[in-house]
Amino acid sequence: MNDGFKLRGTIEWKHFDGIGNLVDSGVIHNQIQDELFQEAIDAFQAGTFDNPLGCMAVGTGTGQDVTDTTLNSYLSYENSAGSAYTESQPSAAQSQLVCTFTGMAANTITEAGMFGGTAHTDHMMCYNDGLSVSIGGTSDSLEITWTLDASV
Repeated sequence: MNDGFKLRGTIEWKHFDGIGNLVDSGVIHNQIQDELFQEAIDAFQAGTFDNPLGCMAVGTGTGQDVTDTTLNSYLSYENSAGSAYTESQPSAAQSQLVCTFTGMAANTITEAGMFGGTAHTDHMMCYNDGLSVSIGGTSDSLEITWTLDASV
């Protein structure tokens, strides 16, 4: 017998320099916002886990909790209308977003969020402030793969 609904998010990030060399990388688990739990429960009741997300953003702040709806200090975002954004569904209970951020020289990225709309102000669904990625040059890039796994 299952004892409840579980939703887990994992962030894999890779920082590349301007000529494509891997500078740093890491894997961390993220905070699921209250709003995503309801979206995911509705999806399971309907028998599907289509991706309710449309935007990923990064910033330089910290300290948001499960009820917050925006990043603490927004810096850049990518959405489903851009070429630096890819979404997929590797399995029936899994959803994945991949975004590549560029043009963020001389910043330390400390937070990332996924949003239910196409803007960085639309319904933050997932959040993490455990990043510490120092971007050096304007041609550096940060690739984030965010995977959501749901189970009952």
